[in-house]
Amino acid sequence: MACCGDVPTLETLAAAIEPGLAEWGYGDYEGQRSVDIRKERPYWNLFQNGCPQGESPAQVSHRADQLIAHLRTLAGNIALFSHGQFGSVLAVRWLGLPLVTAQHFQISTASLSIFEYSPNHADVPVISLLSARECRSQLNAPNDHQPAE
Repeated sequence: MACCGDVPTLETLAAAIEPGLAEWGYGDYEGQRSVDIRKERPYWNLFQNGCPQGESPAQVSHRADQLIAHLRTLAGNIALFSHGQFGSVLAVRWLGLPLVTAQHFQISTASLSIFEYSPNHADVPVISLLSARECRSQLNAPNDHQPAE
């Protein structure tokens, strides 16, 4: 059963592994839970502090910016599959926000988000759907409730 419109077949898809979508490099914190890390570092925040021997927030932000710059050179709709915390980084960098604000954008496992440009301002990036976990038929419906300019 198809959900949310027609589902492309393997013959109609072009897929590539994009190294820029890799999860945050956790270094010494790989495999540890945030709650356990905070027992030793009570004020630790991934989006502010990064990880020892892993990626810093500046490095992850730069990686997201490079990926976004590449995506903006491509035509058509593009599907990306990534990890939750990097998805949050991608969301805020898509909007031009500082990486630290990614802590406020929770991306759930196996969810759908749509990053696009405003229908009223083609150069303004927007997030029209964030972390949806259910199939929504309106995904394929035209957005006819946009305010007039």
